[in-house]
Amino acid sequence: MIKHLLAYHISPTKLTTQDLLNKPLKTCLPTLIHHQTLSITKIANYPNWAKCNKKQVLEINNVLITHPDLFLQQSVTIHCVAGSFAWYDHRQERITLPYCKPDRVELGFIKNKEEWGRVIKFLSSYGFLSFAIGLNSVTDGIVKEYPDLDSVTIFMPRNVALMAMSSSSLLDKFMRFHMVVQRHSFKQLAGLPRGASLSTLVRGKHVDITYNSRVSQVMSINGVVITTPDLFVSKNFVVHGIARALNMDELSIMSR
Repeated sequence: MIKHLLAYHISPTKLTTQDLLNKPLKTCLPTLIHHQTLSITKIANYPNWAKCNKKQVLEINNVLITHPDLFLQQSVTIHCVAGSFAWYDHRQERITLPYCKPDRVELGFIKNKEEWGRVIKFLSSYGFLSFAIGLNSVTDGIVKEYPDLDSVTIFMPRNVALMAMSSSSLLDKFMRFHMVVQRHSFKQLAGLPRGASLSTLVRGKHVDITYNSRVSQVMSINGVVITTPDLFVSKNFVVHGIARALNMDELSIMSR
């Protein structure tokens, strides 16, 4: 887990202070964790750092760079920051990585319903009609609420009685809780440590990797085993089949 946290604080691109100051606000910066990026959240472009008088000049993930360009040599730059870029829950031994939303983005796949349609058609054709109907019912809301979303991972339970749910609000939260921000193939998930958190499309809610064995290639999300990894894979989507639905107790309370 410490290795995972450290990798999130390292970018494969050399970025000096001037490089960072020249980038627009909300630029997403790559890290050594695939599909996990940092965000430039505050810039005050002074001509000389010595004149800043301890004012906030540059922040990454809302964390101030206190000693910029502490080390500069060939392809390596080290900056000292005021704190961690991610949140670590010591009690639950869980790391939560923020999601970078760029200020300027190209037309995202999420705005093109044809991408969603391909996934829905695939699920319908291969016997997952109930989940496909549920996914179709929430697509419009997701497109509206997440206009900058560029990829999604879906955890799909094979047998789930979606039509028996008590309200459309509960169905909406159920579907969103089974989708996480960014595309994570099974191989990419296997590279994450036990306890790593993935942000779902329910605001403020996440799922955790609760078991991960590279030897047996068994992985579970919130205690539910991934039974059919990489069931559907495209540039922007990955669908993993899971043994059963994720626990809905907390979401049921939210919907009342």
